[in-house]
Amino acid sequence: MDETFTARLDGVTKYYNSDGKGVAALRDINFSARKGEMTLLLGPSGSGKTTFLTLLAGMQRPTSGDVYLFGMRTADYSPVELQSMRARRIGFVFQNFLLLDSFPVLQNIMMVMTFAGSGLEAARKTSLSYLEKLGIGNLAGSMPSAISYGEKQRVAVARALVNGAELIIADEPTGSLASQQGMKIIEMLKECSVGENRCVIIASHDERIITFADKVIRLSDGEIV
Repeated sequence: MDETFTARLDGVTKYYNSDGKGVAALRDINFSARKGEMTLLLGPSGSGKTTFLTLLAGMQRPTSGDVYLFGMRTADYSPVELQSMRARRIGFVFQNFLLLDSFPVLQNIMMVMTFAGSGLEAARKTSLSYLEKLGIGNLAGSMPSAISYGEKQRVAVARALVNGAELIIADEPTGSLASQQGMKIIEMLKECSVGENRCVIIASHDERIITFADKVIRLSDGEIV
């Protein structure tokens, strides 16, 4: 198994059906990213960034072409293997956060670690440390419905990082944050790629992130430009 690249897309095209007609979300995409590297997918809404990320994470299959994660085609993983791999090796920052409203902030983060096999005390200690790093340690006992959008975004970032995932996939991680807060998040993600040898892939329309990225991929209408 060749893990030279953490993630790779080979000739990937994705079509969706709309009123019986195929709509191309991505066309013939070739892409690779490795540990120690931050990649920025830059493009406006509707350019294909979110489809790119969900294909990369094995959450959906391409119409044609191959997706590789950690040296293996996602098509060769069973659904259970894919789920297990995502829990242990990939951290996600979703655009709509996907926090569980019935659990407080701390438990939302701890769940990621316990699902991957960590003990409760270790999960609690590490989760609290990430909340403190992100300046929201005081929100550990708060319910997601009681905190702001910007605070939810930082909780989502803590959840993505807490498990030591080798690959971090972030969809618009600065979208709900004030300018200074947003850049602090990007600085933290950059440190994860360099200092902790993680592969970080960010999708955004925020041009300010370019200065932090090792590689910039511009998407327009489903194509790399």
